[in-house]
Amino acid sequence: MYDIKAAIDAWDPRLFYVFMAGVVFVVIYLWRQLLPATFDNVPKRFQFVPALMLGAVLSASADSESVKTAVVSALIGALSSGLAAVGGHHALKQAPGPYGAKKKVESP
Repeated sequence: MYDIKAAIDAWDPRLFYVFMAGVVFVVIYLWRQLLPATFDNVPKRFQFVPALMLGAVLSASADSESVKTAVVSALIGALSSGLAAVGGHHALKQAPGPYGAKKKVESP
């Protein structure tokens, strides 16, 4: 089986968490687009939690040599990949373009 983490670590070990941030971003984006009612059921102040959890699970499963390394990878993955995905979402939401905020129609 092809080991994505080993291939990315050959370039730079930090790139793995950037890659995971992209994966987390895409998964959460697809969730919001395909099943918006389920995502809207999550309270607004806790909507970052699924991204943190997904970043933690993906990172821990990629580096599971021992329980200690899995836990450390989960913490790093949650803080780097999860928060980067949430930050990317908010940055793109403010940017002009198709992902950005919908234009408000001003009433005359």
